[in-house]
Amino acid sequence: ISCGASMLFLVEIAFLQSDENRFSPEDLNGGFPLLLFTAWVFPPVLLFLYVLMRAAGVTEKASRVAPLVNSWNLDADVADDADVDDAESSPDWMDLGRQYIVQYIKQSETGFYMHGVRLHGFQVTKLGYYFGAFVFAIMSKIG
Repeated sequence: ISCGASMLFLVEIAFLQSDENRFSPEDLNGGFPLLLFTAWVFPPVLLFLYVLMRAAGVTEKASRVAPLVNSWNLDADVADDADVDDAESSPDWMDLGRQYIVQYIKQSETGFYMHGVRLHGFQVTKLGYYFGAFVFAIMSKIG
């Protein structure tokens, strides 16, 4: 909440105040105090982006589980008569039990979700770019 409040404060400083009441860097006696004034915004945002990137990494690793399972050679004994019929009609290289497991893993779509959307690395990277553009626009408007 404090990170969002500070970003809203920067928006108010940059865009919403009139020119005679506008906050200027000279009010903080130079660039370094302004940097210290706004620098406490960055650690929570960067930590949030880092956590999202780690979660997206787990999602990407989970997407590679199905090909890994598909590469396994499972030698299972056939017990049912129905399985015997399936085993006789399928080629030797195709293990139907393994295919069922692979399809189950693919269709379950494991990973991290935010508001019903699966989290991917490119989405977090795009969010980081948006944050960088937002900070650049605010700092160029203040300075």
